[in-house]
Amino acid sequence: MNKLLGLSLILVFLGCGCFFPFLSGKGSLVPSIVDKDVSVEVLNAPALQKAKKIYFEPFLAGTDAEAGDALDRAALMIIKGFSDDLKRGRFILVSGEDAASADVVIKGHIEELKVRGHWNKIVSMKIRADVYSIEQNEVLALIYARREFKDNRKNYDQAAYDMGYALAERLLE
Repeated sequence: MNKLLGLSLILVFLGCGCFFPFLSGKGSLVPSIVDKDVSVEVLNAPALQKAKKIYFEPFLAGTDAEAGDALDRAALMIIKGFSDDLKRGRFILVSGEDAASADVVIKGHIEELKVRGHWNKIVSMKIRADVYSIEQNEVLALIYARREFKDNRKNYDQAAYDMGYALAERLLE
Protein backbone atom coordinates (compact mmCIF):
# COMPACT_ATOMS: atom_id res chain seq x y z
CA MET A 1 0.00 0.00 0.00
CA ASN A 2 2.81 2.45 0.90
CA LYS A 3 4.62 1.64 -2.34
CA LEU A 4 1.44 2.34 -4.32
CA LEU A 5 0.89 5.64 -2.51
CA GLY A 6 4.54 6.68 -3.02
CA LEU A 7 4.43 5.75 -6.70
CA SER A 8 1.16 7.66 -7.15
CA LEU A 9 2.62 10.79 -5.57
CA ILE A 10 5.73 10.60 -7.74
CA LEU A 11 3.59 10.30 -10.88
CA VAL A 12 1.40 13.24 -9.82
CA PHE A 13 4.42 15.46 -9.12
CA LEU A 14 6.16 14.46 -12.34
CA GLY A 15 3.01 15.03 -14.34
CA CYS A 16 2.47 18.57 -13.09
CA GLY A 17 6.14 19.51 -13.12
CA CYS A 18 6.26 20.37 -9.41
CA PHE A 19 9.40 18.38 -8.58
CA PHE A 20 11.18 18.49 -11.90
CA PRO A 21 10.26 21.70 -13.73
CA PHE A 22 13.02 21.12 -16.29
CA LEU A 23 11.20 17.98 -17.45
CA SER A 24 7.96 19.85 -18.07
CA GLY A 25 9.63 22.83 -19.79
CA LYS A 26 8.22 25.25 -17.20
CA GLY A 27 11.52 25.88 -15.45
CA SER A 28 13.35 27.56 -18.31
CA LEU A 29 15.27 30.60 -17.08
CA VAL A 30 15.95 32.05 -20.52
CA PRO A 31 13.55 34.93 -21.22
CA SER A 32 12.40 35.22 -24.80
CA ILE A 33 11.65 38.28 -26.86
CA VAL A 34 7.90 38.78 -26.78
CA ASP A 35 7.00 41.66 -29.08
CA LYS A 36 3.57 42.17 -27.54
CA ASP A 37 5.39 43.47 -24.45
CA VAL A 38 7.03 46.27 -26.46
CA SER A 39 5.08 49.05 -28.09
CA VAL A 40 6.28 51.94 -30.22
CA GLU A 41 3.61 54.46 -31.15
CA VAL A 42 4.89 56.59 -34.04
CA LEU A 43 3.45 60.11 -34.00
CA ASN A 44 5.39 61.59 -36.95
CA ALA A 45 6.49 58.88 -39.37
CA PRO A 46 8.00 61.14 -42.08
CA ALA A 47 10.30 62.89 -39.59
CA LEU A 48 11.30 59.56 -38.03
CA GLN A 49 12.07 58.12 -41.49
CA LYS A 50 14.44 61.03 -42.21
CA ALA A 51 16.42 60.50 -39.01
CA LYS A 52 19.79 58.77 -39.41
CA LYS A 53 21.60 59.25 -36.08
CA ILE A 54 20.13 58.34 -32.68
CA TYR A 55 21.41 59.24 -29.24
CA PHE A 56 20.05 56.93 -26.54
CA GLU A 57 20.16 58.59 -23.14
CA PRO A 58 20.49 56.02 -20.31
CA PHE A 59 17.14 55.62 -18.58
CA LEU A 60 16.67 57.10 -15.11
CA ALA A 61 14.60 55.76 -12.21
CA GLY A 62 10.87 56.37 -12.55
CA THR A 63 8.02 56.32 -10.07
CA ASP A 64 8.23 52.68 -8.92
CA ALA A 65 11.93 52.07 -9.43
CA GLU A 66 14.73 52.73 -7.00
CA ALA A 67 17.91 54.25 -8.39
CA GLY A 68 20.93 52.02 -7.86
CA ASP A 69 23.25 49.49 -9.42
CA ALA A 70 20.47 47.16 -10.65
CA LEU A 71 18.69 50.00 -12.44
CA ASP A 72 21.91 51.41 -13.92
CA ARG A 73 22.90 47.98 -15.21
CA ALA A 74 19.43 47.42 -16.70
CA ALA A 75 19.58 50.82 -18.43
CA LEU A 76 22.95 49.98 -19.99
CA MET A 77 21.79 46.50 -21.09
CA ILE A 78 18.75 48.10 -22.78
CA ILE A 79 21.12 50.33 -24.75
CA LYS A 80 23.34 47.33 -25.62
CA GLY A 81 20.36 45.35 -26.96
CA PHE A 82 19.18 48.41 -28.86
CA SER A 83 22.58 49.01 -30.44
CA ASP A 84 23.06 45.33 -31.37
CA ASP A 85 19.81 45.36 -33.35
CA LEU A 86 20.62 48.69 -35.00
CA LYS A 87 23.67 47.15 -36.66
CA ARG A 88 21.33 45.72 -39.29
CA GLY A 89 19.18 48.84 -39.70
CA ARG A 90 19.20 52.32 -41.14
CA PHE A 91 20.01 54.15 -37.88
CA ILE A 92 23.41 54.90 -36.38
CA LEU A 93 23.69 55.03 -32.59
CA VAL A 94 25.94 57.89 -31.50
CA SER A 95 27.75 58.09 -28.16
CA GLY A 96 27.63 60.84 -25.55
CA GLU A 97 30.51 62.79 -27.10
CA ASP A 98 28.66 62.92 -30.43
CA ALA A 99 25.18 63.57 -28.99
CA ALA A 100 25.05 66.99 -30.66
CA SER A 101 25.24 65.32 -34.10
CA ALA A 102 22.15 63.14 -33.45
CA ASP A 103 18.91 63.68 -35.34
CA VAL A 104 16.78 62.13 -32.59
CA VAL A 105 17.18 61.43 -28.88
CA ILE A 106 15.56 58.60 -26.94
CA LYS A 107 14.92 59.75 -23.39
CA GLY A 108 12.93 57.93 -20.76
CA HIS A 109 12.61 56.15 -17.44
CA ILE A 110 12.53 52.67 -16.02
CA GLU A 111 9.13 53.24 -14.43
CA GLU A 112 9.06 50.01 -12.45
CA LEU A 113 11.70 47.62 -11.23
CA LYS A 114 10.29 45.57 -8.39
CA VAL A 115 10.34 42.05 -7.02
CA ARG A 116 7.21 40.09 -6.13
CA GLY A 117 6.89 36.79 -4.31
CA HIS A 118 8.78 35.00 -1.57
CA TRP A 119 10.00 31.66 -2.93
CA ASN A 120 9.67 32.12 -6.66
CA LYS A 121 10.66 35.76 -6.92
CA ILE A 122 9.50 37.47 -10.11
CA VAL A 123 10.85 40.84 -11.23
CA SER A 124 8.66 43.27 -13.11
CA MET A 125 10.40 45.88 -15.28
CA LYS A 126 8.49 48.61 -17.15
CA ILE A 127 9.90 51.44 -19.23
CA ARG A 128 8.47 54.50 -20.89
CA ALA A 129 10.40 56.73 -23.27
CA ASP A 130 9.99 59.39 -25.94
CA VAL A 131 11.81 59.71 -29.24
CA TYR A 132 12.49 63.43 -29.73
CA SER A 133 13.47 65.20 -32.93
CA ILE A 134 16.24 67.66 -32.17
CA GLU A 135 15.65 69.66 -35.35
CA GLN A 136 11.86 69.93 -35.02
CA ASN A 137 11.81 69.94 -31.19
CA GLU A 138 8.88 67.50 -31.06
CA VAL A 139 8.09 63.97 -29.94
CA LEU A 140 8.22 61.59 -32.91
CA ALA A 141 7.33 58.36 -31.09
CA LEU A 142 6.32 56.98 -27.70
CA ILE A 143 7.87 53.78 -26.33
CA TYR A 144 6.35 51.45 -23.76
CA ALA A 145 7.77 48.10 -22.71
CA ARG A 146 7.46 45.60 -19.89
CA ARG A 147 9.06 42.30 -18.93
CA GLU A 148 8.60 39.84 -16.10
CA PHE A 149 11.33 37.34 -15.28
CA LYS A 150 12.78 35.21 -12.50
CA ASP A 151 14.96 37.11 -10.04
CA ASN A 152 18.65 36.53 -10.74
CA ARG A 153 21.40 38.62 -12.29
CA LYS A 154 21.53 36.69 -15.55
CA ASN A 155 17.81 37.27 -16.09
CA TYR A 156 18.06 41.00 -15.29
CA ASP A 157 20.69 41.37 -17.99
CA GLN A 158 18.87 39.19 -20.52
CA ALA A 159 15.47 40.83 -19.98
CA ALA A 160 16.90 44.34 -20.30
CA TYR A 161 18.91 43.33 -23.39
CA ASP A 162 15.79 41.76 -24.95
CA MET A 163 13.83 44.94 -24.25
CA GLY A 164 16.39 47.09 -26.04
CA TYR A 165 16.61 44.68 -28.97
CA ALA A 166 12.82 44.57 -29.35
CA LEU A 167 12.62 48.38 -29.11
CA ALA A 168 15.03 48.74 -32.02
CA GLU A 169 13.07 46.16 -34.04
CA ARG A 170 9.83 48.06 -33.47
CA LEU A 171 11.42 51.40 -34.30
CA LEU A 172 12.81 50.01 -37.57
CA GLU A 173 9.42 48.70 -38.75
